[in-house]
Amino acid sequence: MSLSINVEAQSVDLSKLQWQFRKSTDSLWLPATVPGTVHTDLLANKKIAEPFYRDNETQLQWIEKEDWEYKTEILVTEKILQNDAVELVFEGLDTYADIYLNNKKILSADNMFRSWKTDVKSGLKLGSNELRVYFHSPVNFVMPLYSALGYILFLSAVMI
Repeated sequence: MSLSINVEAQSVDLSKLQWQFRKSTDSLWLPATVPGTVHTDLLANKKIAEPFYRDNETQLQWIEKEDWEYKTEILVTEKILQNDAVELVFEGLDTYADIYLNNKKILSADNMFRSWKTDVKSGLKLGSNELRVYFHSPVNFVMPLYSALGYILFLSAVMI
């Protein structure tokens, strides 16, 4: 995930800020690296074993069935608030995510392979602003849709 705030001709790289993450049902926030992945953040915080060792990857499949949250604080100055528009730009939100600014939902994303932009000027305040990204489990999000199809999808591979 790469993101920034565009303020007219200037850009603020939000990946340089202090980020934290947690499993959505946990109360403890841990340090995170943005851009990055929940797997690398869990590994860096010694919450999981090395995924590429033996059968560890199989033991870590629970991660994809959980919702995850990331958050940071954005310091907003008078200069930023003087602009006509302040855009928040996300690149590579994987895949189903809701974005909150100061606990107000400002964006829902459903495709990692595009950029997402929204004007956040009206939601900003002078001083500290909390930006939170709630990632929905893609497995839990899609399985009910798949089950509701009423038919089974088959994948086939052709060997050449």
